Amino acid sequence: MILNLKQIILLKYLTKYNIKIIKDYANLYEDFDTLLFSLIQNFLISDKVVNESYVFSEIAIDKLKYYDIQTITCFDDDYPIQLKRINDSPLVIYYKGVLKLDKLAAVVGSRKVSKHGKKITYQIVDWLNELNFGVVSGLALGIDTFAHEKAVQNKQYTIAVLPNSLDSIYPPTNFKLANEIIESGGCLVSEMIFGINRGNQSFVQRNRIQAALSDTVIPIEMGVNSGTMHTIDFAKRYKKNIALFKPTPMLSEIENYFGILHLINNPHQFQSIFTDRDSFFNLINSLGTTEQFDLGI
Repeated sequence: MILNLKQIILLKYLTKYNIKIIKDYANLYEDFDTLLFSLIQNFLISDKVVNESYVFSEIAIDKLKYYDIQTITCFDDDYPIQLKRINDSPLVIYYKGVLKLDKLAAVVGSRKVSKHGKKITYQIVDWLNELNFGVVSGLALGIDTFAHEKAVQNKQYTIAVLPNSLDSIYPPTNFKLANEIIESGGCLVSEMIFGINRGNQSFVQRNRIQAALSDTVIPIEMGVNSGTMHTIDFAKRYKKNIALFKPTPMLSEIENYFGILHLINNPHQFQSIFTDRDSFFNLINSLGTTEQFDLGI
């Protein structure tokens, strides 16, 4: 069954945004009323929750218009192919600004950065700009903020993928940067509708979108068990290029680079290493773009 935006939003509230359940039921039924009745009965959803979900979905439609948020559902012809090919593709992409999907690299890393993190991030974003690549990141503190900042300074296209709905910015200190991204021709993207809190899962799931939209993923600084490692895992699953800046001996002693060293010391078919501008250019030019799909891992 092809669901429209209003139906999808209602189902999001009823299931607390369970992608698998919604897609399974859409594939199982041909009529929305039958789908809805079966869902409510099978999951013992109370009348109170059903009524609240209807109210929330009506308000959500109005809020999308109020905040000038654009939408693309997974049933629309213009839904990004990069996302369609992954197993748990978002049901709806909500965005503000201009959505472009050609030649993108994710520049990601930890929130807590070393004194070298900003300089290295700026340098790599500059190199991507020379290669006409846009920058994808998550608008978080640290490396993400530096990546977006430099892209805006360069008048370089950048997409910020948020873990929350687009009526708010996390962290709030990045409201100014979010405005600058839109004003510079960039885009804010989210899969979350208003008022649904999925906790830390939202951050992990946000990372899959960053990986899926990008041709190459470039971690700058990260710990071995950092959230950025989730982005790397998604990149491997989607068969994306992972470009690793090899730390100098001095940087190798800093904990912020232990995650990068871990990846370098555990070679993977989609990982490549660069050490300077020339090796970075050679690497990116040799990689080109990749097929994007989910192996279902």
